Amino acid sequence: MFATKVCTKCGQEKPLKDFYSSKAGRYGKRADCKQCQIAYQMKRVNLPLVIKYRNDYNRNHPEYRDRHTWNIRMRVLKIVGECCVYCGESNPLVLTINHKDGGGKKERGGLDFYQSILTRSRRVDDLETACHNCNWIYETKVGRQHKHIRDIVEPLLVEYYERKQLH
Repeated sequence: MFATKVCTKCGQEKPLKDFYSSKAGRYGKRADCKQCQIAYQMKRVNLPLVIKYRNDYNRNHPEYRDRHTWNIRMRVLKIVGECCVYCGESNPLVLTINHKDGGGKKERGGLDFYQSILTRSRRVDDLETACHNCNWIYETKVGRQHKHIRDIVEPLLVEYYERKQLH
């Protein structure tokens, strides 16, 4: 078997590994090399139209969008933590990402926030996983506003978890 082939587009002789497989092609490879095929596809694709189609698809198929967001969220929880640091709750439906320094308003959830964690472009040492209840209590305890609520809620939370451990 021949180890090289000449590309019909650029005319260069290249190793067979530089050609995509094709049942119809000579030596089981396409006539044009991978680089020429990629260049052709890039010229052929109308990127704004592809983006519009993708956005329309996501808008009309929320189950896909929701599943995609859920998968990304689960990957983020594996990085930040898979259970609440306060009570140990591990149900991903009730877990949130808590900002330890209270700077969460400028980074309110969403895919951009998740992507920044996944790509490691955002540090995670100031984040922790908390369930909705503990996150709310943490906000009221740490935040400047609602300080009076802490005195009411904290004893109730301690009592609730003590009862939960007894059962």
